[in-house]
Amino acid sequence: MGYTFPYNPLALISHPVNFGTSQNAALNVSFNKEFFDFWQVNAEIGGRWDKIMSSANMTQELNRDNWSYHIRLNSDFTLPGKTRLGFFYMFMSSSIRGASKDNGWQHLDCHVNRSFFNEKVSLSLSAGWDLGRKSYDESIYGSYISKHWRNDHQIDVRFSIRYMFGKMYRNKQVQKIQTEDFDDRAGAAE
Repeated sequence: MGYTFPYNPLALISHPVNFGTSQNAALNVSFNKEFFDFWQVNAEIGGRWDKIMSSANMTQELNRDNWSYHIRLNSDFTLPGKTRLGFFYMFMSSSIRGASKDNGWQHLDCHVNRSFFNEKVSLSLSAGWDLGRKSYDESIYGSYISKHWRNDHQIDVRFSIRYMFGKMYRNKQVQKIQTEDFDDRAGAAE
């Protein structure tokens, strides 16, 4: 939000102002499961309610509310030879943030990772796609209306090499503590 200074009709100078008040509530539910020793799945679904109310001294009334939701899915596979393969997907419905509105988007990411030399060196290759990301931003400054559209359909490819210096902490599995059976201690006959 901003304010237009009246001395120059060709220039739009703005400064931030407070909206007034906002309220929101969110609920997320997640699920993690290792189906096999080599396959792990994570999922999350969530919803959010946002409400924005203008302050009394604002020239633009911005009272509005919105329900939005998201879905995240992640699946990781451990393959032979210290190779890991993973997929990530996220869907986000339309949402409001201040004076702007995002029309929702989807993202897909795939990655493969291979470790060498007792896991001191690893190579990673990943690719991410923004699927149908469109956003719309509209701001009103007095009698001026500013509109901005963005439409992303890009592919992001990343390659990385990682080297671990020094000693690494290895997560050692804790062995189950052997306990005595109470019946054996009490001298119960079988």
